[in-house]
Amino acid sequence: MEKQEEKKDRKGAILWLLLLLLLGSLGLNIYLFSATEKKDQLLNKEMVDSDHLRTDFQKQMDSAKAQLQQYKGKTAEMDALIKQKEQDLEEKAKRISVLLRDNRVTYNKFVDAKDEIDKWKYYAGKYLKQVDELSEENKRLSAENKGLNEVVQKNKKDMDKLIDENITYKNKVSLGEQLKATNINITGIKMRSSGKERETNRAGQIEKIKICFDIPENHVANNGNRDIYIKVNDPSGQPVVIQSLGSGTFSYQGAESSFTTKEQIFYDNDPKNYCVYWGFAKDAHLKSGTYTIELYTEGYQMGAKNFTVK
Repeated sequence: MEKQEEKKDRKGAILWLLLLLLLGSLGLNIYLFSATEKKDQLLNKEMVDSDHLRTDFQKQMDSAKAQLQQYKGKTAEMDALIKQKEQDLEEKAKRISVLLRDNRVTYNKFVDAKDEIDKWKYYAGKYLKQVDELSEENKRLSAENKGLNEVVQKNKKDMDKLIDENITYKNKVSLGEQLKATNINITGIKMRSSGKERETNRAGQIEKIKICFDIPENHVANNGNRDIYIKVNDPSGQPVVIQSLGSGTFSYQGAESSFTTKEQIFYDNDPKNYCVYWGFAKDAHLKSGTYTIELYTEGYQMGAKNFTVK
């Protein structure tokens, strides 16, 4: 009797342990689903500059067309395939052109266009490879039976679908991580003998430029230190570069771009106001006219604002 009771107690303990493990797994799945939903909701719909995206895409189209031209005239079969792929890429490009018709588009249109461009790049590379390997591909396909070929084609479609979905998600998250500078306020500063600041827009009086801006809440972005690159463009549109005062270059859209000064801030995902200064030598007075102040970090532009000096 004692052994039977002991076996029952042991079975009961095992059942309770399994039940606790099941409840823990269910709780973890609910938490992960909730976190994903929250992240997607944080992706807003603000306006985004689409000029650089349109320019980059045109370069990619020109490059792909030039590569296809190299294969033309070799065989009738190859020419037919190239014509088909060119038409397919042209149709995909039309959808992108519609999305990027305006210089500034909504966040959703920008993301959709970026998704379509990445898909276009994927298919352009895929088509070029198909043309390059046409003879071997034909031999391989002719040796396969119909059933095996159907399986291969289905697997290719499934893979393409997974790639498209992965590209879409990565682009949404990447754009959502970018910090935006809002409520940008620029003032000229002259220091009083008491050490206090006095605002002025007179060219001969300005000793520093004070740039204040807000960064809204963004829990998609990683927190930590950020280098803020400040580009001051003079009335002629040229960046003000003074090496002795910390000017240099940074990477923007795959190229080196000049900056006037650089500051480091700490961002912890919560909304916060920041103020940075650009001071210059007293004998390097600003000229009269309208200056454009641009803010960059991590390879993208956070915002820009004009500032008039009299």
